[in-house]
Amino acid sequence: MNATEVSIIIPSLIPDKHELTKRALSICLESLKESTTSKVIVAYNGEGTEYPQGQCGAVNRAVKETDTKWVIITNNDQVWTSQAMSQLLYAVDNFGLLVASPNLVEPQKGAPPFIEKYCGGLGTVGTDINFDKKCFLEFAENHGIDRTGAKSMQGRMGIEDGANLPFIVKRELWDLVNGYDTNFDPFSSNSDSDLFYKFLIAGVVPKRVRGSLVYHFSQTSGTFHPDNRSYWENNRRYFIEKWGFERASSPECWYKPTIPYNELKYKPSWMGHYGEPK
Repeated sequence: MNATEVSIIIPSLIPDKHELTKRALSICLESLKESTTSKVIVAYNGEGTEYPQGQCGAVNRAVKETDTKWVIITNNDQVWTSQAMSQLLYAVDNFGLLVASPNLVEPQKGAPPFIEKYCGGLGTVGTDINFDKKCFLEFAENHGIDRTGAKSMQGRMGIEDGANLPFIVKRELWDLVNGYDTNFDPFSSNSDSDLFYKFLIAGVVPKRVRGSLVYHFSQTSGTFHPDNRSYWENNRRYFIEKWGFERASSPECWYKPTIPYNELKYKPSWMGHYGEPK
């Protein structure tokens, strides 16, 4: 896949008003500049600005400004390497994937599929990020999946069912499901899960490429801060009202959630467009 076929979208709060965001975004952009020549668009959002009031609307608008066959959505606190990018694109190219995620490396224990390796994270004062680039680059270079005994190339690359942010998606699939649901704005919690369920409903099982490693500072957005709990609860209730069931809990939600079709309320016209998930 040529880099010109891919656009990269980074949702971000306005960095001039958020020092932590400013530092994280700078590191993210630097890593992408070193990893790819694809076009990068920062999808700014934030209250009291001329930008959309939420991540979902900002990303949707940014995607509409592109015309590439593929789109990568990545957070502003995620660090790429050229190896991570090339392995992800290789997997998409060679195995007919319509949506795929790299695997995350985080400074603390997180979701089941993610790798715990401390290479820095939030600064102690909460206004800086003490990221150790050398630590991560060395880890990514030397970290390998146990491919011994794997009978297929997919097995040797560690490709499995699953999704997380960041992810690459084919535009035709993104357009089919109409991207993010902006009803999850302004805070956007649960919106990624909603999008991945839409992919599943359309008949596409997202894949995770475990050999493609992206570092994630983790929890810089404030999703789990007590002051933002009401947004999370409201979006949780909206998810249930929309679909008719509650989002799968960990670890299932990070792999391939089971869809209770007998409870399904939201049945879009594109349901099963690519066939039933296998």
